[in-house]
Amino acid sequence: MLDVIYALEKKIEVIANEIKEMVKSDLDLFEKQKCKPEHKLLLTTVSACKLYYIDKGIARTYTHDMNGEDVTVRFTFPGGLIIPYISFIEKLPPLFNVEIIRNSLSNIANVYSVDYNNWQILLQRHPNLHNMLEKHAIYTLYKNYCKHVHNNGCNAKKVYEKMLRENDPVVTSGIPLKYLASYFNISREHLSDMRGKISKGL
Repeated sequence: MLDVIYALEKKIEVIANEIKEMVKSDLDLFEKQKCKPEHKLLLTTVSACKLYYIDKGIARTYTHDMNGEDVTVRFTFPGGLIIPYISFIEKLPPLFNVEIIRNSLSNIANVYSVDYNNWQILLQRHPNLHNMLEKHAIYTLYKNYCKHVHNNGCNAKKVYEKMLRENDPVVTSGIPLKYLASYFNISREHLSDMRGKISKGL
């Protein structure tokens, strides 16, 4: 199952890069935000919906369980896109909250956002963009389904090692342990033990 998830992540990354290349010439439609301090909310369940591109910093997408505890759904690293599909299409408030949890080394997180109206302009300028977004949505939904089925904590170590390999360790080291534990669906004690083994090469 992990191989399937990794393959889907690769497809998503390729499509996301193609989307970014398409809109590079239209950055005039995007609003640039310099986020400071950390833990600045980009999206909430009552805010207007936007699409985000993370240039510097790390974003955390989260929701709340039945007990009111927040549950981390994903992390978005520099170069990543945040696309709240259903909300964007239906023009409804997002289902999740998104916040900046780690700024860049300069302590400033650069984020580009585009609202629904400007996104429609982008679609007119780039007819293939809609198809790319549709593929991105399908692969993301399937990946999340596979991850939900597979994520019982037993492979958290492999997923965390992959996260460390693919991102700047200086950046990832700033993610609070409670968010990582929530993301991997394991206890903080389990996470601390896992991190200790990884640091020792076990």
